[in-house]
Amino acid sequence: MRIFGKDPLFFELLEAQARVTHRAAEAFLTILTDYGNLEQHTRELRAIEEEGDELTHRLVNKVDSTFVTPLDKEDLHALSGELDDITDAIEAAGARLLMYHIRVLRPELKELVDL
Repeated sequence: MRIFGKDPLFFELLEAQARVTHRAAEAFLTILTDYGNLEQHTRELRAIEEEGDELTHRLVNKVDSTFVTPLDKEDLHALSGELDDITDAIEAAGARLLMYHIRVLRPELKELVDL
C-alpha cells in the first residue's frame, strides 16, 4: 500500500523543478566565471527559466485537476511556487547584469553565489 497515492507525477515534477533551479544557479555561476560571454549565458539562463515556468504550469494544472493529491494542494502550490520564484530571481539577476551594462563585478559576488 502506498502512503502517497499511485501517481508519482507530483513528485517527479517537483524534482524536475528542483533540478531546473539547481541548473539556473550553476548557469549564474558560469556567468561569473566567464563574464566575457554574458549575453550568451543570459540567453541560456532565460531558456532554463522558461523550462522551469513550464514545469510550474504542468504541476499547477495537475494539482488543480486532481481530486486527491499526495500532499495538501496548498503545499504543492507553495513548494512549486517557491522553486519557481528562486529560478525567476536567478534569471532576473543575470538579466540585470546585461541590462545595466555592469562591466566590473565585485569579488564578493562570486563568494556569495558559491554559497
